[in-house]
Amino acid sequence: MIFKCFILPIIFFCTCSNMAICEVIKIKDFALLRDYFKTIEKNTLVIFDIDDVILMPTDEFNMDTEIRKKLTNVLKQKYTKEERRLLYSIVLSKRKVKLVDSKIKMLFEDLTKMRIPVTALTSWWTGSYGKIANMESIRFSDLKQVDISFKNISPFTKDTKLKGFKADKGIPMIKHGIILTATHDKGKVLKQSLELFGLSYKNIILVDDQLINIKSVEKICQQTKINFTGLHYTFVQQMPPIIHDMEKEKLRYEVLKKEHIWLTNNEFQERFPL
Repeated sequence: MIFKCFILPIIFFCTCSNMAICEVIKIKDFALLRDYFKTIEKNTLVIFDIDDVILMPTDEFNMDTEIRKKLTNVLKQKYTKEERRLLYSIVLSKRKVKLVDSKIKMLFEDLTKMRIPVTALTSWWTGSYGKIANMESIRFSDLKQVDISFKNISPFTKDTKLKGFKADKGIPMIKHGIILTATHDKGKVLKQSLELFGLSYKNIILVDDQLINIKSVEKICQQTKINFTGLHYTFVQQMPPIIHDMEKEKLRYEVLKKEHIWLTNNEFQERFPL
């Protein structure tokens, strides 16, 4: 068997099917990828995850901090699923995001010049959620905030919904050049998307922060005999944790519960001045 190897300061391990070359590479800096991407073949599809790869919430909308997880767990004990969805949707409808790493825009520019097709494969929900009529609209609002669009670089040129998936958290769909899986298995959704558009590639490269998603797409590539490189992007995971003040966050959550308002830091300061 022949394995592709790249001289990069990263850790990697390889697996292989009878026909396809598959490898997973751990990376933490997009700057390392510019030279690597310049060597890829034309018949390659490059896929990016969105959350914690392209963008991430600003601190005031980051719900994955230790203190906010604790306060959110309290909501789970006191509110029904629908009541919680309403509260969460209030936060989501207002949320602000930022680029994880501004260097990703240079990667997009390089790939565009090389005429390499690029898309996004995101687990983001679709359909109604609490007060939000279409969750996918929040996804595109996020991308607009960081000035990134896949419309002109994606091979998926038509909006469509995918069939055969349960709709608990929405129906997988292709919209504005990206694939939204609605938390369904990324490999299975990607496979159906490629088949629906009659697309075939010799190589697929996926950049994702979750190994489970990388292994899912790797499995599909092995089955369909497509060479696969999974780039496990760990930059966000290695960031120092955000430390919130418990008493302040309790107040923020109380306002959310009683008034259905999520206070930004400035709004919080105005309401609860020191």
